[in-house]
Amino acid sequence: EASGSQEFTTYEMNYLSFAYPFSALRRNMIVSLNIQHLYDFNKKVSFAYSYTNNVGPPLSLDDNITYVQEGAFKPTSPAIAVQITPYISLGLTLNFWDHGLYDNKWKSEYRGEGNGFYVGFPFQVNTQINERYAMNGLRIDLFDPFHWQNVNFNLGLLWELKSNLNLGIVFKSPFDVQLDHDYRFQSSIIFPTSPASDSQDEINFRETVKLKMPMSYGIGLAYRWSDFLTFDLDAYRTDWSNYVLRDAAGYEQNPITGELQKDAHVTDTIQIRFGGEYLFIGEKRVIPVRAGIFYDPEPSKGSPDDFFGFSIGSGVAYKNIVYDIAYQYRFGRDVRSTVVGSADSSQDVDQHTVYMSLIYHF
Repeated sequence: EASGSQEFTTYEMNYLSFAYPFSALRRNMIVSLNIQHLYDFNKKVSFAYSYTNNVGPPLSLDDNITYVQEGAFKPTSPAIAVQITPYISLGLTLNFWDHGLYDNKWKSEYRGEGNGFYVGFPFQVNTQINERYAMNGLRIDLFDPFHWQNVNFNLGLLWELKSNLNLGIVFKSPFDVQLDHDYRFQSSIIFPTSPASDSQDEINFRETVKLKMPMSYGIGLAYRWSDFLTFDLDAYRTDWSNYVLRDAAGYEQNPITGELQKDAHVTDTIQIRFGGEYLFIGEKRVIPVRAGIFYDPEPSKGSPDDFFGFSIGSGVAYKNIVYDIAYQYRFGRDVRSTVVGSADSSQDVDQHTVYMSLIYHF
């Protein structure tokens, strides 16, 4: 009864950084300060829903459902990289998720407004659920770096295997996110012809919950065919089986399926990407042409949901300015049955994303 198309559009600053290269101790180094848009919670769904109870007391309901969710996680990330040898460079980034510069949180609102009949009596039902999650506090323990609270680290390696072949490796540590959770539920049922049967219900509470974020890691190769043409291939794994929400009572829930963690059976995902770049090098300008294909699954109960896509892009480098633009199409068919809430339901998903970037060299 709830089938139909849904569309949602959003605009965000994806990344901002300031970088300073220098030399020290006979080594090339670079430090940077970065703001990254890493987790996006924006969502909007609305649909009409019809229900008829054919077992027990006669009940029919026509309901209009609206669900809106807003928010993002944007860490502030200082970073440093050092060229250890002419062929090997190492990098370290610290991601501070609760930093005060941006309010890392998300909130949601569910509204249901409907009319129906119960054993022949007309009624109106209104339901509203408001939830808010906000980060709270930092904790760094040098002796337990895999359980830092609201902060984690990334390690990177770049190795020039040959003059035209580079290897890259990245590791992103797991960490705990401590969140203040506010919950409010309001519901009312009104019988216009039988006011004595009216009812109202309200639930309010606040708790502190802990979200365990999984580790992830990847490896990639870049092969420079010539000064003009480069190809690359990489794979990236995220351990979603270790993604857990623990509430104030100590119950561990899987945020993907909504089930207890022991019953969720969510498997890890591996992304695979292949792409290339060709440079048109002129006397004053360099114009790149880029394209790629990818497999980017989403975690789900049992096996991951399959998502595929491609990207194309170009830009221009002129004097101190580098400008780029890219388009990405990502799609999945018969997916997200876990997110919808029933194994009997699923979605066909089409995502269109445009990225634009500007780099200025001082």
